[in-house]
Amino acid sequence: MAATHPWKVYRADNEYIASVKHPEHAAMLLAGLGEHGATIRWGHPRRNIAWADGVNGDAWESYDYVAEVCIGWQEALQSRQDQMARDLNLGLAYHAQGGK
Repeated sequence: MAATHPWKVYRADNEYIASVKHPEHAAMLLAGLGEHGATIRWGHPRRNIAWADGVNGDAWESYDYVAEVCIGWQEALQSRQDQMARDLNLGLAYHAQGGK
């Protein structure tokens, strides 16, 4: 079974609309919805909102700009997750050596 696409589109009332492969396509869907507060997320959790229409700007103004913001947000998230994994590995190694 194939995995779903990473970018999720939600209406302002938190109704799930679609998953798409590229954030530009998510921006097109938001522009079509025309709802202040509709969101693009990386996955389903609300904590992963990369773009909120009407808050970050209006998706209809530039799909490319929305995509840049979303990709930048996703890269920053990945960087934070990578750093947390490195920190965890250092902590585990420290404790494995008896805290020395």
